Formats: sequence, structure tokens, C-alpha cells
Amino acid sequence: MIFLFIFSVIIFSFSSARANPVNNTERADKQIAGGIFNVVKFPNLPCRATNGLNGTCMSKTECLSTGGSVEGGCAQGFGSCCFYYTEDCGSDILYNQTYIRNTGYPNTVTAQTSYDCEWKIYPQSGDICAIRFDFETFTFGPPKHKESDTFSCEAGSTDVVKFETAGNQWNYLRLCGYNPGHHVYIDMNTPEENGYGKINIHLDYSHWADFSRTWNIMVSQIECGKPFTPPAGCGQYFYGNNGVGVIMAFNYEQPVTDYIAKLLGIHTICIRREAGMCKISYTPPDYDDDNYGFTVNGSPSLTRGRKSCTNKEPATGGECTDDFLYIAGATSTGDEDYGQLISPVPSTPSQYHTCDRFCGKRLCNLHNACIDQNHNVVISKRFPFEIRVVFSDHSTSNVLKGYKLNYWQSKC
Repeated sequence: MIFLFIFSVIIFSFSSARANPVNNTERADKQIAGGIFNVVKFPNLPCRATNGLNGTCMSKTECLSTGGSVEGGCAQGFGSCCFYYTEDCGSDILYNQTYIRNTGYPNTVTAQTSYDCEWKIYPQSGDICAIRFDFETFTFGPPKHKESDTFSCEAGSTDVVKFETAGNQWNYLRLCGYNPGHHVYIDMNTPEENGYGKINIHLDYSHWADFSRTWNIMVSQIECGKPFTPPAGCGQYFYGNNGVGVIMAFNYEQPVTDYIAKLLGIHTICIRREAGMCKISYTPPDYDDDNYGFTVNGSPSLTRGRKSCTNKEPATGGECTDDFLYIAGATSTGDEDYGQLISPVPSTPSQYHTCDRFCGKRLCNLHNACIDQNHNVVISKRFPFEIRVVFSDHSTSNVLKGYKLNYWQSKC
């Protein structure tokens, strides 16, 4: 068998030389210097490991020498699918698609003592524009102070997972609770003196010592200029599938009803404009199927869109002030036919406006509308397609999940 394999490699090398006669001498020198088993080269592309997670295709020697483990093959059997993970508190992340997981994963952990760990993610090259964190598993202390009536995600109240861009710039995020299946981006094109991103996990043992946590977070490095590279400042980025998808608030699917709540924070959701598309539509699930599909703010008795569509700045008396989704140029048609939004129609153009801030308990494309009705469809033609999320603290008397929005793009 060994003889047959060596003979096959020699034949492959000879055939390649005949097909590519240029620089045959140089090619032969490299083959002799590197050894006959280095003839076959392949790019370090993502691969699916035998454990069901993502790995990187490379040689077995390179994988093992860099601290990875071989989990299956790739490159038609010539390469090894290299899997990287760490359970160590505060180790540096040097390789693409490395998983950060709790000790003993998939077993859960509690927090009987202090746990405050920070990982630094160093780019593999100067052509890395973003870091993406994919939450395979993400169950932390709930968004609530155990002895308080306020939902929040702050140190001193519950667990906190922080994501900081290189240089600690403005797309910083802070999460807790239950978020498997979500993802987060941070920017990396920042000054070289602080050229690394960070993730910090703090477990609250004072209030939630016995709570069972588990996490498995994949850290990917995103090259600049690719179709999947997010614009700077995007906390989340959605693309593909012909411009159709679903976006949800963090912690939306929290399984314990006592802890259902949207999370405090400000971030931008970006959606790539697909080829030939010029407008995007949003709407929650049917109200009868999920009556929390749009519950941004409002008292328990409120069932309609309270002041749900406005364009006034919060500082000038706008209705959506502390909790809202900002969607630029949003109307019922996407055509920004300003007169349709106000009844009676204003007498002067200066009074016309589109909606851009949405709050309340129904998503409505008319101000103070959606009374005893289902949600509306909200459409925007403003580029780029994005939603700015602004959430504040709120009391536990209000069951609020934030939003679950179906979106789809349409041709011009």
C-alpha cells in the first residue's frame, strides 16, 4: 500500500510538470527540498470537523504543531480538518475559527467563586477587518438582578459577556441570558498599537452562584473586501438567502418565562443589499401566533402601538425615547409618500414626515395605529439596509421580548 501511494504521488508530480512546463526546474528543486509528500498544496479553507463544528483545512503537521486537534479530513483526503478550542481562562486567540468554551464542555458550570476572564483575539494578517462571534451555545445568568425588580445586564446584577473592538471603539456590546444561534461582530481596522479584539466573561457568584451556565463561542476572522465582510460599526450582519431572513432581539428565546426580557444596549443590525434589490420590508409574526413578536415597551395592559411611529428626536419631545428601533425612511410602501402618514394631510410640505422610530407593542406604519389589528409591514428604500436598536432598563412588571422580524428584499 505504501509503495502504491508513493508511486501515485510520483505520477501526479510528473503529470503536473508536463501540464505546466514553465519553471519546471524551480518546481523540482522545491519538491526535492520539501520532500515528496509536500507536492500537494491546498488553501486553509473552512471545513466541517467530525465533531460537527467548524475547523480549518491544513496539513496534519501544521495542525498539531499549532495546538490544534485533527478532526477528520479535507481537500479530498490530502488535508486534515484542524479543530481549535480553549477552555483556559484568558488565553490568547491566535487562529481562525477557535472555540471558547466553558471548562468540561458540554457539561455546565456554576460560579461558586469569582470568574472574570478576558481573551484577546489577534488578527492573523493585516487584512482582517472584523471578528465574528458565533454562539453555538450561550447560556449565562439571566438579565435580572435576583433581589431587584429591574431587568438588566450589568456586573453586580448578573453575568456579563462583553465584546470590545480593537481600540474599544463604538460597536461595543454587552450580553447575558440565553442567546444560542445569535452572532456578534466587532471591528478590527484600528491602530496597530491596540490591534486586537476582546471578549470578557464575568460570572456573578454573589446572586447566581448555583445557576447552570454553558458556552461554546466560535471566533472567526473576517477578511476585508469579501462579499461577507460587514460594514464598519455593524454589531450583527445578515446576508444571502436572496435577501430573506429573520432577526431577533438578544434573549428573545429565553425559555424561562420569569426571565423573558429584551437586553439593555445600543447596536446596529446590518443587512446586505442583494443584487437587483432596492427595498426591504419588515414585519413580526402574526400577532395570534406570537403576541410578543414586537414588544419594545409599554405597560402590561397596552395591546396596541402606543405612539409607535414617529420622526421626532427624543430630545425634542419624540414619543419613542428610551426604547425603539430606528429604521430610516420607513413607510407603508417604501416610496416615502409623506402625505399618507398623517391624517389629515398637512397643508405644507414642511409638516410631512416619514417614520424612523418604532416602539410600543405592535409594529405600525402609521402613528398611533394598529388598534386591535395585526402588525403592519414597514418598508424602507434607504441604503444601506440597517436597523439601529436602542434599549434601556425596564421593570419586571412589563413582559417584553423586544422584536422578532421577518424581512425580505424586493426588486426595483
